[in-house]
Amino acid sequence: MRNALPILLLFAACGDTAGAPETPRPEGTVYVDAAAKDGGTGAQQAPLKSITGALETGIPHVVVAPGTYEFPSAWTFPVDYVVEAPDGAFVTTGGAFEAQGALTLSGFQIFGRLEVTGDLRSTGLALTGQNAGLSVSDGAIALDDVSMEQGQGALFTHCEGTVTGFSAKQVIAPVFTSRDSSLVVSTVTIEGAVQTEEGASGDGFVVDGGDVTLEDATVSAPDDRAFFSRRGATTLRRVRLSGGGRPPLGSADEADVTVEDSEIFAANTCLFATGGGRLTVRNTDVHDCGFGVLSGMGATVEIRDSRFTNCPGGHFSALNDGTQVLLEDNEFSRSDSTCIALAGTNGPGVRVARNRVEDCVGQGISLLSLQGAEIADNTIRGVTADPVFTDVGDGIGLVDAFAVVRGNIIQDVDRRGIGLLRSGGDFDGNEIADTGDLGISVVDPAGEPVEIRNNKVERAFGGGITVLNADAVIEGNDVRDIAANPELGTGDGITFGLSSTSQVTGNTVAGAAINGIVFAEGATGSIQDNTVTDSAAYGIREYCFSEQNTVVVGENTLSGNALGEQQLCQ
Repeated sequence: MRNALPILLLFAACGDTAGAPETPRPEGTVYVDAAAKDGGTGAQQAPLKSITGALETGIPHVVVAPGTYEFPSAWTFPVDYVVEAPDGAFVTTGGAFEAQGALTLSGFQIFGRLEVTGDLRSTGLALTGQNAGLSVSDGAIALDDVSMEQGQGALFTHCEGTVTGFSAKQVIAPVFTSRDSSLVVSTVTIEGAVQTEEGASGDGFVVDGGDVTLEDATVSAPDDRAFFSRRGATTLRRVRLSGGGRPPLGSADEADVTVEDSEIFAANTCLFATGGGRLTVRNTDVHDCGFGVLSGMGATVEIRDSRFTNCPGGHFSALNDGTQVLLEDNEFSRSDSTCIALAGTNGPGVRVARNRVEDCVGQGISLLSLQGAEIADNTIRGVTADPVFTDVGDGIGLVDAFAVVRGNIIQDVDRRGIGLLRSGGDFDGNEIADTGDLGISVVDPAGEPVEIRNNKVERAFGGGITVLNADAVIEGNDVRDIAANPELGTGDGITFGLSSTSQVTGNTVAGAAINGIVFAEGATGSIQDNTVTDSAAYGIREYCFSEQNTVVVGENTLSGNALGEQQLCQ
């Protein structure tokens, strides 16, 4: 069985077809009718009974009447044949159906295989049966309305041309393969790419080199991948890909895949990119996937203007050093995990900007062991705590990472708006409100001071901006209406300490549940030109423990603080 499966082969090669000069052949038309009487001449009024007999005449134009045509071995067409079945014909073949040179077919049904060496032009070609297949090599193609049921896959190789209308149902996979080809393929329906044994391909559409455009295609119920490319450049427009054993859309190695105006859904992982290839996604819906996108191993992924919904494992995950990521103007909603997770990638090639991120569990955007990312102008809402790691529920979380985080809107999160652990960077112009924990939390970073500038923090639970065991510049922030955490006894506007050197300058703190600005044991730095009003305790307070602080408290504007404008150690 395996030896009989080489795939429904649509094989087409754009190589040099020049060869020895053709032998002159008769001109005209020969007619064939399976119901004809014996002794026909091939004239329209006296047709031959078999296509074999028509070929023996050497006349390059054959018109076939409806009927069943049998032959014991391969039919071989010499170069440049036109075979027409204007009223529909059914051909039964006991061997391969071969053409050497250019072949034009119309209105044909073939039970078995068709193999063409040279150009192929066909309209209304149907291939049926267990061993059905189509192979075209060393030529160009122009195919309109090709269909296949059962059969053994489609392979184009080294070809140039067009395919308009290709349908296949329950075909042994890979159903359609383009190898080192230049093709425009449109109006494609593939239902059921069948994998015959463990480890074999069960793919619907495969690109292996060349330049391919695939438009208006649906690939459903494959045993493996709906679309896969390992080399070459492919543009997919208006395609619908659904899941099989592996991602409906996969790219690897040297592939350059662009997906536009499409829908990808119903799979464990919907898109996968690895190796040195490139995956570009625009205006595409990705939904009901275990994972939306997994990328790594140096892949470059660019996703714009697309929508990701209901992916429980997360919408986007990038792993491994060298992976480049650009996510802009997308919507990510409904996940039972972190919506966007970036880990182990370095350099300035990671940018996440102007996305809408909603209803995530754990974190909205996570950065782990990552250098140089830019997270800008995103809107993040509705992040709930992880059910296992209950302390994780941040809008943006960084662990061992350094990034520029600016202009983001973060609202309604169970834990911190922005949380840093052993991380640093520049945090500028973010708006944070209604958090179940601190607005901005910095703990134990290494390297340069963390820049926390021009952020707005409102209605954070337990603290507005907190910096511990870290050096920071805290400048120009607006911190308001901070709520108290009774269990921890916290509720201050700005807090720094525990071996922290911080410059706290030009901030506004209003309506803190406890103190406006607090510094604690081991702190150094300065507090200058801040405005602190309406705190429930002190405007500025120093906690005095065994280790002396060396913070310079300069001129600040303090008013309406219930227990006093400031309380400093002597």
